[in-house]
Amino acid sequence: NQSELHTFAAFLIDSTSPSLGLTTPIANLVNYATPSFVFISTEPGTIVYEGACSSTKTSAVAGENEITLNSLSDGQYTDCKLKVKDAAGNTDSLALGNFTIDTVAPGATITSQILSLTRDITPSFVIDVSEASVVAYSGSCSSSTTQVQSGSNEITLNTLSDSTYSDCSIQLSDAAGNQSTPYALDSFEIDSTPPNLNLTTAVASLVNDATPSFVFSSSEPGTIVYEGACSSAKTSAVAGENEITLNNLNDGTYPDCELKVTDVAGNVGVLTLGSF
Repeated sequence: NQSELHTFAAFLIDSTSPSLGLTTPIANLVNYATPSFVFISTEPGTIVYEGACSSTKTSAVAGENEITLNSLSDGQYTDCKLKVKDAAGNTDSLALGNFTIDTVAPGATITSQILSLTRDITPSFVIDVSEASVVAYSGSCSSSTTQVQSGSNEITLNTLSDSTYSDCSIQLSDAAGNQSTPYALDSFEIDSTPPNLNLTTAVASLVNDATPSFVFSSSEPGTIVYEGACSSAKTSAVAGENEITLNNLNDGTYPDCELKVTDVAGNVGVLTLGSF
């Protein structure tokens, strides 16, 4: 019998796995739930995801591939990887690296507001924050404090002029870039100016009255305190002219009498009565 010659159809042997490389990884800290990355593959294939990550994209091309992950919860991810399987069934793995997702903005409570009326031109307030943050100021207020730590923080404002401030607020940004809503400071007034006092009618240099009187003007109302040898039953001043009758004095020379007027903010004006 004459032998028969059998031919086989052409076939291809491919025992080489796709070579994968991460060209644009996910940042170490991101503030969105669906981060993206770019990887390169030497050949096309089917993508399989492993670990906590997944994506709707299940095929790779030869070259660059951009992948957007399905939504992830806040947290740290250390086990995410993908595999690309070529047509011959060869597989290569690619680890996506470690990354953290943080989509929650810093929370804060202003636990101590600035007094509604203060004579402090660099007033302070206290804020309690949920995480370390960068601080941005808006309105008329600013501060050299640009970062706060988790917990209680006292912030001192930069120098302010005498005025009422009702537009001051702060906003926090965490390391991931999440921004809080603005936190408004309560309205406050700064009054750092002492009452302006003038002696308009002084006690005469020599008098035969044991309860002499004098008149002084004040630029604002306040509480009167007497110092030296003199005193009076009158303990409050009005804005404008004030007549004061001193309490009974013995015969003698009085060179040290003065009064102080303290306004509502605590500023003090001093007036010397002169020798009599």
